[in-house]
Order: sequence, then structure tokens, then C-alpha cells
Amino acid sequence: IRNEEFIKAFGQKVREVRTSKGMTMEALADLAGIDYQQVLRVEQGKVNATISTALSIAKALDVPFSTLFDL
Repeated sequence: IRNEEFIKAFGQKVREVRTSKGMTMEALADLAGIDYQQVLRVEQGKVNATISTALSIAKALDVPFSTLFDL
């Protein structure tokens, strides 16, 4: 069961951390090794990111994995 509220909150947290670091979505995608469109869909809460994608994003943002789940 997908929890739409959680998926949207996760995306908002990714955007919040990314913008606080002055990073563009393109830069995040490059550093995380994922497609720009995937970053866009995650931030918009349109896709349920896999654990491996979330880990790649956390590493690219240079934050602990748990930070992205501190909703």
C-alpha cells in the first residue's frame, strides 16, 4: 500500500535539504547518479523512491540517510 502523504513529505524533505545546500536538481541528479526526471518526480511526490535511490540521494546531499526520513 502506497502512502501518498508520506511519499509527498519525503519529496518535500529532499527539496528542503537540496535547496538549503544551494544545489540544483541537475546537480543532485549528477551526484546521485540518477536521472534528473527521477529527482523531479521524487521531489514532486509522484514516485515512491526505492531505498537505493533514497540512499544515493542522501549520499549526494552529504546527509545521514535518516535525515531524509525525519519528516
